[in-house]
Amino acid sequence: MLVKIINVSKVRRFFPPFPLFLFLLLLLFQRFVLAEEIGWIAGRVLSILDDSPISGAKIEIFKQELEKLPDGSFSVKELEKAVPLGIIVSTDEQGGFKVKVPLGEEPNYFVVVVYAEGYEKMINILTHVKSGEQTYIVFELIPSHPTPEQMKIIDKKIEEKRKKLRKLTPSYQQDFE
Repeated sequence: MLVKIINVSKVRRFFPPFPLFLFLLLLLFQRFVLAEEIGWIAGRVLSILDDSPISGAKIEIFKQELEKLPDGSFSVKELEKAVPLGIIVSTDEQGGFKVKVPLGEEPNYFVVVVYAEGYEKMINILTHVKSGEQTYIVFELIPSHPTPEQMKIIDKKIEEKRKKLRKLTPSYQQDFE
């Protein structure tokens, strides 16, 4: 009877060494189980007068709190109860911005506050963001102290936007006017 002796030190392992295996398992766990859901809020900040970009405008993001009603729908809590996320970014030379926001259980609504020197602050109170998606907003800021000529331009642009809303939303007149 012939017995073949195998040198164990030369046998290849089918599994990586235990510490490496454990490390890879932890990476997978972190990636799939502990992964934070995110979305993005992006957009541009422009002057309402001539649609020129506003560079250096500040964008601040708050989490909008919702209250679930007995019928399953949601009610928006007061603006004062929006939770600051500590996220503040500035617009680039083209007035553009993009912000990564942490998401929780759906629905995810945010308050987006925009302010720039020489312009009135603007607030979008219901910005909806879905997981892995980007919500795009265009802000048209109004100068803080417009001249009478500028007021005519502003009034004309606001009226044009109202006309567009009337066409898109049949109930606009009774809801907002």
